[in-house]
Amino acid sequence: MIPLLALALLACGGARSLNKKADSYYDDGRYLAAARTYERALEKKPGEPHALVGVSRSWVAAGQPQKAIVPAQVAVEKKANGAVEAYAKALIASGRGTEALAAAEQAIAEGGKDPAFHALIAEVRLAMGDLPAARTAADAAVAGGGDGGDQALAAWIHARSGVCSSAMPLASQASTLGINDMSIQAEAAAVYRMCGDRTRAEALASEARALALDGGKRLVEEANLRLTGGDAEGAIRKLYALRTVYPEDGVYAQQLGYVWLKLRAWDRASVELSAALKLAPFFTGTTVGGVQAVSASNSAMTPEERARAVSEIWGALADARQGMNDLRGMASAREQSMLARGKPSAQEWMVQADLWDRARDPEAAIRAARFAVELDPNMLGAHLLCSRLYTLQGDLDRAIGHGRRAWELNPGHVENALSLAKLQLSRGDTNEARRVLEVSLARVPGDKRLAEALAKVKGYGG
Repeated sequence: MIPLLALALLACGGARSLNKKADSYYDDGRYLAAARTYERALEKKPGEPHALVGVSRSWVAAGQPQKAIVPAQVAVEKKANGAVEAYAKALIASGRGTEALAAAEQAIAEGGKDPAFHALIAEVRLAMGDLPAARTAADAAVAGGGDGGDQALAAWIHARSGVCSSAMPLASQASTLGINDMSIQAEAAAVYRMCGDRTRAEALASEARALALDGGKRLVEEANLRLTGGDAEGAIRKLYALRTVYPEDGVYAQQLGYVWLKLRAWDRASVELSAALKLAPFFTGTTVGGVQAVSASNSAMTPEERARAVSEIWGALADARQGMNDLRGMASAREQSMLARGKPSAQEWMVQADLWDRARDPEAAIRAARFAVELDPNMLGAHLLCSRLYTLQGDLDRAIGHGRRAWELNPGHVENALSLAKLQLSRGDTNEARRVLEVSLARVPGDKRLAEALAKVKGYGG
């Protein structure tokens, strides 16, 4: 029989070996494998602190933060190193930022001096959209000796607050401290881009690309985690870094535009969505040099997938322009979205005509309405719109032509009958004006406006 002490030692040794293997998996970005291996370590030695923290971090990184919360809670109870940070990040990723904030604040109240606690508070405050409080917490993390990641976070929050005079020095410090960290270099580059220093942004982006053996996959995963947890601001931070490092990739511009749209940052959304439409994989033309661009994140779209994606981007761009109160820009984007989906129907062209009419662009409205008429000659609304707009333009022949067709389709449409009769009278055709009013009045007996108009026409001797 093996002594109990020997069994305990074997379990410890097995857990230690599994933890080491799990750490390696985590460092290589194999988060599911890391989580499973940490769980095996916990089977060998239940409650082992390193494995508890490790499994929590792994489940968060693997995009399943709900599985991370319980082991992190146990690790906090055992006062394991990194437990509060793991717990708070699991809560943030699960959309439970208020609880994460409470956990970090409690750790500080209990004497915790790790700057990571302040950094966590900064992240939660940023997710809540409370930039002043986020900046205060981020500054505390830096003052407490925070690492390159903490410096990068502080730099971003300062930049988002519009304080570039302090954001750029922080970004410089972050890039120095995190000289071998792709994420830190990318986030520092993003700060310079947001602050308008293109030269420095491109230099740091180049450094980040050289370090990005995974093509930015880790940043993409972090952005998706934040989106899943409802942290749009956190997603913006990661996507802005990707956009800076990979400016030729339309997918990052698209995703960034969508999140800016969610935050109702209409102008920023418009800029990014417009850029996405000019980049691969959505733009299929060639560069000035004649070489077609390639999107690193998605270069294998089918024509159908591309058309659907392009339509969606134009639709989002229309929303952004509407938010900016740019009605013509909105109408233009809606039309492009419609065209990208394929051959529009008569009804779709009619909707588009109404949009152009609302945007006060009569030429575009008439063009869209005429497309509707070509597809469906019996579309009443299109004829009515054309008649009204041609009347405003002084083109009486076309106005009468469309008005007459609309009247033939529906003699009981009072407004059109009155308008058509007026147009005919302006041409001296009292007999036709009288006929229109009589037929319409028969369809809508008792209508006072038609009766009054008919009486006036009869008074002309028609």
